[in-house]
Amino acid sequence: MGRQMADLRKEFRLIKAAQKLCRDLVEVEGHADKRYRFSICQDIRHKSERVMHLIRKANVLPAGNEQRIQMQQEADELLEEIKDLLWVMGKLLTIGVKYEAQIELSIENLQIPLRNWMETDQKKSVAQNEQRFEKASQKLEKAKAAYEMVSNYYEENKTERVNAALIESKARFRLAREEYVKAKEKYDAVLKQLRNTQDRYHKDDSVLYEVLKEISKKTGIENPLEI
Repeated sequence: MGRQMADLRKEFRLIKAAQKLCRDLVEVEGHADKRYRFSICQDIRHKSERVMHLIRKANVLPAGNEQRIQMQQEADELLEEIKDLLWVMGKLLTIGVKYEAQIELSIENLQIPLRNWMETDQKKSVAQNEQRFEKASQKLEKAKAAYEMVSNYYEENKTERVNAALIESKARFRLAREEYVKAKEKYDAVLKQLRNTQDRYHKDDSVLYEVLKEISKKTGIENPLEI
């Protein structure tokens, strides 16, 4: 219960941070020349509004939910687009270092916890799909054992009744194998998604990268993950 409340507080802070970014951009837009107010300013503001709505919608979905993670990823990509356009907006509007720094800080205060939130959900998704994969593996083993048992028995007891059991066991084995393949593909996909997120946002502080940097420094061999 306490952990759930902590998650809710964290996600609520994200919504407030998204609202703060949107408010800062509206303030800058108010100082903009009319030539830009309905072009780049409006485009950036709409992106910030979309971020705010995505976080709010993601917040009501269960942790680890695939749609929730997709919304988090979309929000992060939109923040990257805002950062790309921020320099252009600063040059066009001459908004000054103060306003530009204020918006950059608002983005950072939102993006860092957003990425942590997204990574937490991806870990939850990996754990959930790992459990499904393990259950599918166990189900496949049992179905295979049942099929082999009936198949061996049928060699010496070729009755109509045993043949019907053989057909059923073979069908169960086939379905269990299909479920296993789907569960494995899904588990591999979410695990790869988590690894990509960790490599993108936390590669510099991972043990693997620390050791690779150490090896590169001592041997002069380039880090293969940075080539």
